[in-house]
Amino acid sequence: MCPVDDVLEPEKRAVVGWRDDTRYEEAMKVIKRWMIGLMCVGALSLGAGCAEDVLDGEQDACQPGMQLNPVSGLCVPTGPGQDVGRDPEQDAGNQDSGSPDDAPEVDVPEDSGNPDGGLDAGEPDGGGDVVEPPEDCGPGQLIARACATNGQVLAAANATIRGVNCEGEPFEMSTRTGSDGTFEFADVPAGLHEVEVSSGSFSNTRQVTVYNGQTTDLTADADKLCVDASEVPIAVLQGQYDNVRQILQSLDLEYTLMGQDASVFGSTGVDRAKHFLENPAQLNYFRILFIECGTLWGDLQSRGADMTLVAQNLRDFVANGNSLYVSDWAHPFISEVFEGMIAFEGSTLSEARVGSAPQTVEAAVDSVEMQTLLSGTTASIQFSSGDVQWVVARSVGPNAQVHFSGDVSRCTPSCGAAQTGTSVVQDSPLLVTQREQPNYGTVVFTSFHNKEQSNLGEDMQRILEFLIFRL
Repeated sequence: MCPVDDVLEPEKRAVVGWRDDTRYEEAMKVIKRWMIGLMCVGALSLGAGCAEDVLDGEQDACQPGMQLNPVSGLCVPTGPGQDVGRDPEQDAGNQDSGSPDDAPEVDVPEDSGNPDGGLDAGEPDGGGDVVEPPEDCGPGQLIARACATNGQVLAAANATIRGVNCEGEPFEMSTRTGSDGTFEFADVPAGLHEVEVSSGSFSNTRQVTVYNGQTTDLTADADKLCVDASEVPIAVLQGQYDNVRQILQSLDLEYTLMGQDASVFGSTGVDRAKHFLENPAQLNYFRILFIECGTLWGDLQSRGADMTLVAQNLRDFVANGNSLYVSDWAHPFISEVFEGMIAFEGSTLSEARVGSAPQTVEAAVDSVEMQTLLSGTTASIQFSSGDVQWVVARSVGPNAQVHFSGDVSRCTPSCGAAQTGTSVVQDSPLLVTQREQPNYGTVVFTSFHNKEQSNLGEDMQRILEFLIFRL
């Protein structure tokens, strides 16, 4: 106890001017508090306890949200940011002096404008101030051309224009590009809008001004809108019988070689591919993976790869929104990974390799996007003499889409020395894609492929280039 009750004797009250007991008691409380502060100032860490003791249980009540300061004797706020004597180490990183796991209770101000980069209504560029319609707002027209990364036309791509209409409300219009890459929007409100072109993993945006009663023309080479590949990392696993790398180079697309089958660099390339496919972090760095026609699946098995892990990593890769392209002899990366997507000829992996060559298949164009690309319903698919024993597909599952199919000639019973003749497989799927969920990536299989020495027809060249921009 801090002894202060006898500090002032009754006869001394008159000296300081007290005239009644009520005023005396009030004054005594104030003096007690100041005396307590002076006597306990050397032990501030115990100040709160000291103050409680000296008042003999008569702690002066503070309003809710207030704390008695033992030095001043005054009630002070205990809200966020007030240090009430906690261990500094306990308060580290906890600016509101609550529990470390508590979220600070603060009022979130209403969003007036867009200082944080969020999307506000009527804001076509996703940032900055709200775009207001012009005073002479009215309908205009936009015609433009989309292009691939190398400047060539980009068919069947998505085109969208968004902005603010004449009433100040947000609007959005979408269409597809034609076989020559052009797209049009009629009755577009005048003003500054955002135009986006996208195809697979590739996209680009541009600010465009539309004028009342006029046509904005962006079809010239200097004005067309080409998709951007700067944020689309591409990996290639090289195979002996394919060369998708050549097409990537022609499209000005950069790629990284992450391994090869045994025919290229022997076990060194296979070991690199093994490490890559068994490592989900490395795999998911890329947006697109090409596995060229070759013997990589069997080579991985020979090198002791965990094929169950490889298959699961590839499924997760696609489920994460990334895309996979597989051609011809790499078909185990389809049949052993994406069960039910495609049924191939034969009952074993090798028994699927029965396509005879050379042959040219007059294929039916089964998908609208390919019909748009080729401006027709048929296409010539070539298998050169070097393509003998190509993989023949028989049917597809419910989630798969066939883009080309045709009657193909196969070796009977197999190609090579055992061949005794040929037979026809009707409506064999030649190009198949699958996207199981809207947020999944695309899986592509082609029976045909591009080889460095092959003389691709115009149809096949356009098909292969187009495929890349669907991934």
